[in-house]
Amino acid sequence: MKINYAWLIIPVLLLLLKVDLAQGQIRGSVYDIDDSPIEFANVLVIKYRDSSLVKAQLSDPGGGFAFEGISADSLRVVISHLSYNTWESSLLVRADLPLDLGKIKLDRSENALGEVTITAEKPFMEMRPDKLVVNINKDGQFLGNSAFEIMEKLPGLSVDFLSGRINIQGKQGSTVLINGRATNL
Repeated sequence: MKINYAWLIIPVLLLLLKVDLAQGQIRGSVYDIDDSPIEFANVLVIKYRDSSLVKAQLSDPGGGFAFEGISADSLRVVISHLSYNTWESSLLVRADLPLDLGKIKLDRSENALGEVTITAEKPFMEMRPDKLVVNINKDGQFLGNSAFEIMEKLPGLSVDFLSGRINIQGKQGSTVLINGRATNL
């Protein structure tokens, strides 16, 4: 009778593979100083030598995290969150795995914004479907000039001083508004 030893070797190899994967586990949970779990904390497993990323995940609603199948020889765990200070583990070696880091407490970050100021300026020229708007109040090169002198310098606009006609992009019959009011020039 002929026995096929391949069927005996495959389960042994699978068992050894499962034991090897079980050794590459890192678990823990993230809490704040008031023992409240921190959700969505960035948990990174990084190679110690070159700081390249091995694995990453976000903490769950209970603050927990678990990494399976870690194969790096020397690594560290880094935990960060926008509202808290970053936490880093000491050097971990493969012999330490499986590892339960337990409760990791993060301190609140003191980097809070005091005041935010948002400023915006109108553009010098605005093309709208029915009109061309020129904002000259902030531009110092036009101070002290008459309306005709200002319009003469604008691109796409031509002024005929003798007839008083203003052509905008070759079109006649344009109306000039100053501060929203029609003006006869």
